[in-house]
Amino acid sequence: MGKLLNHPIIILVITGFSILVIVSLFRTAKKSDETAEAIVTIEESIAVARQKNELLAEEVALSQSEFSQDKIIRNELLQKKPGEYIVHLPDPPPEPPKKPAEETQTPLETWVELLF
Repeated sequence: MGKLLNHPIIILVITGFSILVIVSLFRTAKKSDETAEAIVTIEESIAVARQKNELLAEEVALSQSEFSQDKIIRNELLQKKPGEYIVHLPDPPPEPPKKPAEETQTPLETWVELLF
């Protein structure tokens, strides 16, 4: 048995097996690090989704209020409550286009005046 363990081929096989185990351990450690990073990014996206969900829930709660419903009825549907009057104001007339100020000097004359 002692001679078998001292044989160069057996030592080479044991060394090769040891190297494979070490490489396998490094790959497993790398995969676990990648998995941990993926978990962190997923948890961050879940937190963002929860915040969006909370904002949407608040928006739904606000839209269900009587004030919001009244606002929609009055502004978007143009309806009124009994006993109220609706006053429509005309749109303001469009402003006439402004005429550019007439230049008395050409650009060349302006430059000459600035330089000399």
